[in-house]
Amino acid sequence: MPSEDMSREEKEKKRELFRMRQVSDMLTTSHAILRDKYHRRALIFDILVLFFSAWLSAIVFAGEVVISYLNPTDIDNSIFVGMVSVSIFVISLIQMKTDWKQKSEAHKEAVKSYSQIKLQLAALLSQQVITNADYEASREKYMSIGSFSTPIPDAQFLRLKKKHKLKVELSKLLGQFPGASLFLLRLKIWWRDNFQCNRT
Repeated sequence: MPSEDMSREEKEKKRELFRMRQVSDMLTTSHAILRDKYHRRALIFDILVLFFSAWLSAIVFAGEVVISYLNPTDIDNSIFVGMVSVSIFVISLIQMKTDWKQKSEAHKEAVKSYSQIKLQLAALLSQQVITNADYEASREKYMSIGSFSTPIPDAQFLRLKKKHKLKVELSKLLGQFPGASLFLLRLKIWWRDNFQCNRT
């Protein structure tokens, strides 16, 4: 944070750069969580499509004796084949409508962009004197990332911010107590913060 012997203008620059770095750090975590969530969903649905497609192919090209083993139900084989075909169609339709792969890629790009600006801001804050050119260039880059990156959904913003703050707090506590249980540390933070909230 800015020291007392800095000029007022320099303090304002440092304060704004520090704020941008904090926000960039939080958004990096948030986009990373969404990237991983959408990637997991896309992967699960890809596996389901492959599984049902392989199952359907085996049923269609197999003989009646083999089909009876591939059909675990008492439903007629022809009806069961239709059900598997419909399942593949429904899963594929969900994939197309949700477009989880594209969403994961969009959040992946946002993680990359915010990680870069976070490092750039940290390097700038470490300098004794920050020129107006460097300040304006960093601020412009930060604003452009916010304009072009995929947004964080409003309904998930607070939950993601909470996860980031918890990650930061856990990291601080692990620095002091590296052998501590993560579960107990989370419990300690929950107990502390909920009782503090009740007193305010």
